[in-house]
Amino acid sequence: MDLLQLGAQLLKSKLGNQAAGQDVISSALGGLLGAQNGQLDIGKLVQQLAGNAGVQAALKSMLGGGQANINPAQILEMFGAAKLGGFANQIGVSQQAAAGGLADVLPQLISQAGGAGNLLQGLGGLLGGGAQNAAGGLGDVLGGALGGLLGGKK
Repeated sequence: MDLLQLGAQLLKSKLGNQAAGQDVISSALGGLLGAQNGQLDIGKLVQQLAGNAGVQAALKSMLGGGQANINPAQILEMFGAAKLGGFANQIGVSQQAAAGGLADVLPQLISQAGGAGNLLQGLGGLLGGGAQNAAGGLGDVLGGALGGLLGGKK
Protein backbone atom coordinates (compact mmCIF):
# COMPACT_ATOMS: atom_id res chain seq x y z
CA MET A 1 0.00 0.00 0.00
CA ASP A 2 1.39 3.41 -0.91
CA LEU A 3 1.73 6.15 1.70
CA LEU A 4 -1.12 8.28 0.38
CA GLN A 5 -3.56 5.38 0.56
CA LEU A 6 -2.22 4.46 3.99
CA GLY A 7 -2.73 8.04 5.14
CA ALA A 8 -6.29 8.06 3.81
CA GLN A 9 -7.02 4.74 5.52
CA LEU A 10 -5.59 5.94 8.85
CA LEU A 11 -7.46 9.23 8.62
CA LYS A 12 -10.74 7.52 7.75
CA SER A 13 -10.24 5.19 10.70
CA LYS A 14 -9.52 8.14 13.01
CA LEU A 15 -12.46 10.26 11.82
CA GLY A 16 -14.94 7.40 11.49
CA ASN A 17 -18.31 7.68 9.79
CA GLN A 18 -18.40 11.46 10.06
CA ALA A 19 -15.87 11.72 7.23
CA ALA A 20 -16.24 11.15 3.51
CA GLY A 21 -15.18 7.89 1.87
CA GLN A 22 -11.58 6.79 1.67
CA ASP A 23 -11.21 7.76 -2.02
CA VAL A 24 -12.38 11.31 -1.30
CA ILE A 25 -10.05 11.51 1.70
CA SER A 26 -7.16 10.21 -0.40
CA SER A 27 -7.74 12.85 -3.06
CA ALA A 28 -8.10 15.66 -0.51
CA LEU A 29 -5.07 14.47 1.46
CA GLY A 30 -3.01 14.33 -1.73
CA GLY A 31 -4.01 17.91 -2.50
CA LEU A 32 -3.16 19.09 0.99
CA LEU A 33 0.21 17.33 1.13
CA GLY A 34 1.22 18.05 -2.47
CA ALA A 35 1.03 14.53 -3.88
CA GLN A 36 1.82 14.22 -7.56
CA ASN A 37 0.40 11.51 -9.80
CA GLY A 38 -1.29 9.96 -6.79
CA GLN A 39 2.01 9.52 -4.92
CA LEU A 40 2.93 11.23 -1.67
CA ASP A 41 6.36 12.87 -1.69
CA ILE A 42 7.59 12.07 1.81
CA GLY A 43 10.57 14.41 1.38
CA LYS A 44 8.23 17.31 0.69
CA LEU A 45 6.14 16.39 3.72
CA VAL A 46 9.23 16.31 5.94
CA GLN A 47 10.26 19.70 4.55
CA GLN A 48 6.82 21.11 5.42
CA LEU A 49 7.10 19.77 8.94
CA ALA A 50 10.67 21.03 9.33
CA GLY A 51 9.53 24.53 8.44
CA ASN A 52 7.37 24.64 11.56
CA ALA A 53 9.50 25.40 14.61
CA GLY A 54 6.98 23.82 16.97
CA VAL A 55 7.14 20.51 15.11
CA GLN A 56 10.91 20.23 14.76
CA ALA A 57 11.48 18.27 17.98
CA ALA A 58 8.73 15.83 17.05
CA LEU A 59 10.16 15.50 13.54
CA LYS A 60 13.60 14.75 14.91
CA SER A 61 12.08 12.00 17.02
CA MET A 62 10.14 10.57 14.05
CA LEU A 63 13.24 10.53 11.86
CA GLY A 64 15.15 8.80 14.64
CA GLY A 65 12.55 6.05 14.89
CA GLY A 66 10.98 7.36 18.09
CA GLN A 67 7.45 8.26 19.02
CA ALA A 68 6.32 11.81 18.36
CA ASN A 69 3.31 13.96 18.97
CA ILE A 70 2.06 16.86 16.90
CA ASN A 71 -0.89 18.81 18.23
CA PRO A 72 -3.80 20.16 16.18
CA ALA A 73 -2.69 23.78 16.73
CA GLN A 74 0.64 22.96 15.05
CA ILE A 75 -1.23 21.45 12.10
CA LEU A 76 -3.29 24.63 11.79
CA GLU A 77 -0.13 26.74 11.93
CA MET A 78 1.61 24.59 9.35
CA PHE A 79 -1.17 24.58 6.74
CA GLY A 80 -3.03 27.77 7.59
CA ALA A 81 -6.72 28.18 8.33
CA ALA A 82 -7.82 28.57 4.71
CA LYS A 83 -6.01 25.50 3.39
CA LEU A 84 -6.94 23.33 6.37
CA GLY A 85 -10.54 24.57 6.20
CA GLY A 86 -10.74 23.65 2.52
CA PHE A 87 -9.38 20.19 3.29
CA ALA A 88 -11.89 19.75 6.11
CA ASN A 89 -14.77 20.78 3.83
CA GLN A 90 -13.64 18.30 1.18
CA ILE A 91 -13.70 15.40 3.61
CA GLY A 92 -16.85 16.52 5.41
CA VAL A 93 -15.55 17.24 8.91
CA SER A 94 -14.85 20.31 11.02
CA GLN A 95 -11.51 22.06 10.78
CA GLN A 96 -10.81 20.98 14.36
CA ALA A 97 -11.51 17.31 13.54
CA ALA A 98 -9.32 17.50 10.43
CA ALA A 99 -6.45 19.06 12.41
CA GLY A 100 -6.77 16.41 15.12
CA GLY A 101 -6.80 13.60 12.58
CA LEU A 102 -3.79 14.96 10.73
CA ALA A 103 -1.92 15.44 14.03
CA ASP A 104 -2.32 11.71 14.65
CA VAL A 105 -1.77 10.49 11.09
CA LEU A 106 1.26 12.48 9.87
CA PRO A 107 3.69 11.06 12.46
CA GLN A 108 2.45 7.56 11.59
CA LEU A 109 3.07 8.18 7.89
CA ILE A 110 6.62 9.37 8.48
CA SER A 111 7.34 6.45 10.79
CA GLN A 112 5.84 4.03 8.25
CA ALA A 113 7.93 5.53 5.47
CA GLY A 114 11.08 5.12 7.54
CA GLY A 115 10.17 1.57 8.53
CA ALA A 116 9.52 0.63 4.92
CA GLY A 117 12.88 1.99 3.80
CA ASN A 118 11.17 4.69 1.72
CA LEU A 119 12.18 7.66 3.84
CA LEU A 120 15.79 7.85 2.71
CA GLN A 121 14.79 7.47 -0.93
CA GLY A 122 12.18 10.19 -0.62
CA LEU A 123 14.51 12.53 1.18
CA GLY A 124 17.34 11.80 -1.23
CA GLY A 125 15.26 13.60 -3.84
CA LEU A 126 15.69 16.82 -1.86
CA LEU A 127 19.30 16.80 -2.94
CA GLY A 128 18.72 15.19 -6.32
CA GLY A 129 20.69 12.15 -5.25
CA GLY A 130 18.28 9.36 -4.36
CA ALA A 131 18.98 6.47 -2.06
CA GLN A 132 22.72 6.40 -2.74
CA ASN A 133 23.06 9.44 -0.47
CA ALA A 134 22.10 7.20 2.43
CA ALA A 135 25.68 5.98 2.65
CA GLY A 136 26.63 9.35 4.14
CA GLY A 137 24.08 9.05 6.93
CA LEU A 138 20.76 10.68 7.50
CA GLY A 139 22.27 14.11 8.11
CA ASP A 140 23.92 14.03 4.69
CA VAL A 141 20.73 12.97 2.98
CA LEU A 142 18.82 15.81 4.53
CA GLY A 143 21.59 18.27 3.77
CA GLY A 144 20.74 21.92 4.15
CA ALA A 145 17.01 21.25 4.48
CA LEU A 146 17.20 19.61 7.91
CA GLY A 147 20.90 19.65 8.78
CA GLY A 148 20.48 22.09 11.63
CA LEU A 149 17.57 20.13 12.99
CA LEU A 150 19.69 16.99 13.22
CA GLY A 151 22.59 18.55 15.03
CA GLY A 152 24.27 20.65 12.35
CA LYS A 153 25.31 17.84 10.05
CA LYS A 154 25.40 18.80 6.42
